[in-house]
Amino acid sequence: MDARPGPDRSPRRGRTRPWAALLLLVVLLVALAAWLSRPAQVAGLVLRQAGAALGLEIGFDGAAEYRLRGVPHLMVRGLDVRRPGSDAALLTARRAFLALPWSTLRSRGADLTVERVELDAPVLDLAELQAWLATRPPGDGPRVPTLTGGVRVTGGAVEGGDWRVDRIGVDVPFLAPGRPVRGRVFGELAMGTTRLPFHVHLTLAAPARDAAVGLAGNATLVTDSWSLEMQPVLSARLHAGTDGLGLDDMRLGMRGRHVAPERDALRFTAGLAAPLRYRDG
Repeated sequence: MDARPGPDRSPRRGRTRPWAALLLLVVLLVALAAWLSRPAQVAGLVLRQAGAALGLEIGFDGAAEYRLRGVPHLMVRGLDVRRPGSDAALLTARRAFLALPWSTLRSRGADLTVERVELDAPVLDLAELQAWLATRPPGDGPRVPTLTGGVRVTGGAVEGGDWRVDRIGVDVPFLAPGRPVRGRVFGELAMGTTRLPFHVHLTLAAPARDAAVGLAGNATLVTDSWSLEMQPVLSARLHAGTDGLGLDDMRLGMRGRHVAPERDALRFTAGLAAPLRYRDG
């Protein structure tokens, strides 16, 4: 019997391990590159995760783009946001754009710093929004992100049943929890044949449900037979509760000019102090 040890093959196995690891890494990189080359899959994953966190179904039916260089961004067309099982969309948008830094991506949701949000032609259904808010646990509101580059909305609309706000534009240069919010909002309210185009500057003490709010600007109430030009100044506190959405401690003052055919224009000032609620349409 030959007791001499056989040839030691372990060095060869040791030499093949790095090559095997490298081959596995290459395969993984190729698979990752193939997955990242499909923007629709990347966008779908991101939106599904966001929807799961909010208790909503968020999808899209158009093109998708993303960029990883510099500040990563994601853009989708045909955005659709719904309550689970609902036939009506809570929010749709022709285009949605999101830019967020790598630090936010690496934090896996712990850091909600976002560079910029843009929405083109969004349509918000107010009844669906109220129905979704009613399903949220008491005190469970969505976390407010920090938007270092702000938010912009163009060509938006709000559906309120018998009324609608069209051509909505929103421009907020900066948003952060606990910080004042300043921006401008414009659009046109339509109720039957009555219209109310407006352009106001808005200030919130903070992005919160009960925050103090102030606005000042211009609005014109237009009917078939007369018009009312107004310069309103309003202060109040936001309200969102079981009795509806609205304002508490509202103080409204304005200068007005009433114009009607075959009459001299009537100039006046007016004031109103009252709580305000919107519910049941």
